[in-house]
Amino acid sequence: MDGIRRQDLLRVVLSSVLVAVPVSLLALGFLGLVDVTQDWVWQTLPGDLGYDAPPWWWPVPWLALSGLLVGAVVVALPGRGGHVPANGMSGAATEPSFVPGVALAALAGLPLGAVLGPEAPLIGVGMGIAVWLSRTVRLSPHGRIEALIGIAGAAAAVAVILGSPLTAVVLLAEVVAVAGGPVIAATIAALLGVGVGSIVFTGLGDTAGITSQSLQLVKLSSVPSPDLADLLWAVPVGIVAAVAMTAMFGAARRIADPLRSAGSGRVIGATVAVGLAVAASASAYALITGNNPFDVASSGSETLAEITSDPAAWTSSALVALLVFKAVGYALSLSLFRGGPIFPAILLGGAFGALIQDLPGLGLAGGLAIGMGAFAAAAMRMPLSAFALTMLLFGSNASQVIPEVAIAVVTAFVVRVALDKRSSVDGSPRSTTAAA
Repeated sequence: MDGIRRQDLLRVVLSSVLVAVPVSLLALGFLGLVDVTQDWVWQTLPGDLGYDAPPWWWPVPWLALSGLLVGAVVVALPGRGGHVPANGMSGAATEPSFVPGVALAALAGLPLGAVLGPEAPLIGVGMGIAVWLSRTVRLSPHGRIEALIGIAGAAAAVAVILGSPLTAVVLLAEVVAVAGGPVIAATIAALLGVGVGSIVFTGLGDTAGITSQSLQLVKLSSVPSPDLADLLWAVPVGIVAAVAMTAMFGAARRIADPLRSAGSGRVIGATVAVGLAVAASASAYALITGNNPFDVASSGSETLAEITSDPAAWTSSALVALLVFKAVGYALSLSLFRGGPIFPAILLGGAFGALIQDLPGLGLAGGLAIGMGAFAAAAMRMPLSAFALTMLLFGSNASQVIPEVAIAVVTAFVVRVALDKRSSVDGSPRSTTAAA
């Protein structure tokens, strides 16, 4: 089965079960720490200082500090804080010794304004902890199934943020597939990881579970069935998303690549400079629109919920400003900060969809659906995961947007792959979904 010996399969099953619950609990604690810190920086502290909302300059000191801390983690700790998000979703293994650096780099960046999500650090932390447990308890003789145990841990951890076991399994299986790993065996490990790990939320017997979060961020009262216009608009939106993401990831790699082997001082200085540039983007957005700079200096999930719950509050000019400054902050953050590329891309897709909703025959629901699906697929280069995530975001209304999302996702993925292939032929760096 995908090169895995039959006698090892039972050990994979038992090991996945053993690591799932402790990894889920640790991932929940990690995510809770990120949330608490973010709330303190962007809500509690401004209120304590007499501000109704963070002032326009608020991101500057925090992102300067974030750049300093992230840069220090990258140069001082094993693993360099985890994979560079400009390389896309990583299929590389996380050594247990890398876990402190991955966790600290994420905690130093995500709550303070880095335009990235927590999914990649969760995968890295979950994988590293599962591998450590495997070695400590000797679950994998000679390391034969260590990678699969790591996948079970990664799936259990990322399911905490996604709030969906099925989506977590799809994501991990596709990451392994792109990396050329054993897909069927990895799917079994991931399924057991999220299934058993979900005991943390469902409870067991008389023991109550912890309430899990919902990732249904599209707050629409009703979603109409798609029509021909929705399907037709999905193609150009997919092309736009692929071109935009190719440009953003390309710019991020041009910043990151020269610093791979640079000295400590240069790396820290560059990360501080990038942090200040991200802060400038958020501050400019706040000055121009009067909106909260947190709209830019965050992963974007809260802003997406605001757009979909009250779209009338967002003017076209505000959406254009959000798209421009969020894209700049995203591209910069992809280069030297540490985090996941998914959620900011989905916010960009949602904002773009809301902006184009008045195109002939489209509407808000159709614009959001094709925008989020296309931008997620173009950022991740994993069409199945992008499709599953978009369905998850629409929740109970997902069945109404399946056709246009599928077309947008496939279009964006195909065009992004073609553009990356052309870049590699021309001698430019190519995006690597499963890069180390």
